[in-house]
Amino acid sequence: MDRSSIVKQIKSMQFRAKARDVEKIVLAVCDIIEGEGENPEMDGFTPIPAPKLKKDYADNWIMLKASVGTIKSGAVCKLLRRLPAKEASTSVRLPGEPNGRWLNIMHQCHECGLKNREYIPESWIEDGKIQFVERIN
Repeated sequence: MDRSSIVKQIKSMQFRAKARDVEKIVLAVCDIIEGEGENPEMDGFTPIPAPKLKKDYADNWIMLKASVGTIKSGAVCKLLRRLPAKEASTSVRLPGEPNGRWLNIMHQCHECGLKNREYIPESWIEDGKIQFVERIN
């Protein structure tokens, strides 16, 4: 069954939603199903183990397995710096211990080119919410 026949079939069920909204939902679900297991952000990157020394975290590439702020799950980001929560930002109060460590990351949007910076807890590495990756040459 192709996309257009799926859309027609679902529209014939007469949901209370507008037809264009139903079509958008169906097409989005089809995109998800067709692209399941694929991550276009990971093109050109391969997973690697985390560096043994925490001081070596900076300037590495990471893939997020959880969304944070404006950065979606699956995004490949540059890990800029590892720092204590009290030094992380003067404008943002980060939860946790003042001596807890946070990671400053940057993600460049592929659609608009905007660079987004966020802080994530270092504990995400142990929790499996971060995967270190490297560029494939």
